[in-house]
Amino acid sequence: MKLGIIGTGQMGALIAASFIRSGALPPSQLIVTNRTPEKAYRLKEQHPALQVSESAHEVVKQADIVFLCTRPLDLYPLLQTVRRDWRKNQLAISITSPITVPHRN
Repeated sequence: MKLGIIGTGQMGALIAASFIRSGALPPSQLIVTNRTPEKAYRLKEQHPALQVSESAHEVVKQADIVFLCTRPLDLYPLLQTVRRDWRKNQLAISITSPITVPHRN
């Protein structure tokens, strides 16, 4: 299983570190990206086997589970950008609050 994290600010970095420290997931099974790449690479300095991607597209294409850890105003534009990359068997988990996502066709 590959886990992806889009947004490696405080919450995204905490989620990644928690999975790794707990032993629930080896760093090599984690792929991350961030709007500011330096933040993602700082996380890689702590966990060298972790993968850093330059784009949210690649995270969504490679991960089985994707954590969306963005600012509230950035979530909907992000979802619009990657909407064609999702597979039916993926799980998306948003920690962004307070956002509601109405059903759209």
